[in-house]
Amino acid sequence: MQLYHAFAQVQQQLLHVLLGVNRVYYFGFKWIDVVAAQLRYKPDNLVHRFSQVYQVTPAEGAGELTALVEETYTLVEQQFPEVDVTWLRSVFHYRRPVWDHAPPS
Repeated sequence: MQLYHAFAQVQQQLLHVLLGVNRVYYFGFKWIDVVAAQLRYKPDNLVHRFSQVYQVTPAEGAGELTALVEETYTLVEQQFPEVDVTWLRSVFHYRRPVWDHAPPS
């Protein structure tokens, strides 16, 4: 449940960014098909890919969301060349280091 909740949060954030890129007023996310139809600039097959996230393995779903985030960053760069998303990409791709041993007690 927590994983799907996290996936849904990422999807909502992506939709907010895409609404901004398209200069579309936020009118709610009740029907994703209706929202996506209002977006001129969006990743290919957005609605299908959003639903696929929940129908594949968790790793594949996370991979699909990662691809959607990357494509959204690219759309931001294309539509707003003055916006530098380099830092956002680096934060998004940051991975916490794995410890070789347990922390001192």
